[in-house]
Amino acid sequence: PIVTFYSRLTTEDGMLPIHDAEVIATVHLPDSKVSRPIRVSLSDGGTGYPDITKLDGIYSGYLADISSTPGYYSVTIEANSNHGQAKVPKPYGGGE
Repeated sequence: PIVTFYSRLTTEDGMLPIHDAEVIATVHLPDSKVSRPIRVSLSDGGTGYPDITKLDGIYSGYLADISSTPGYYSVTIEANSNHGQAKVPKPYGGGE
């Protein structure tokens, strides 16, 4: 099985998507005492793998490394400005 992660990144009011950020999901497997966490980069590129709409602020990615040990997974998703590259689109009809 493959797990798909989705994370929505918007302005504080939730109105505008944030583009070009770096979004990383860190997954701790049930057998974390013997394995290191897995980092999954999430993208908003609209390529269909798995993200289908470019620049909508919904970042997504796949995890294919499923543990053979039963138990709970822990996931943390972090976003940053991608070295100052992240931006917010100008709202329509809003002048400056």
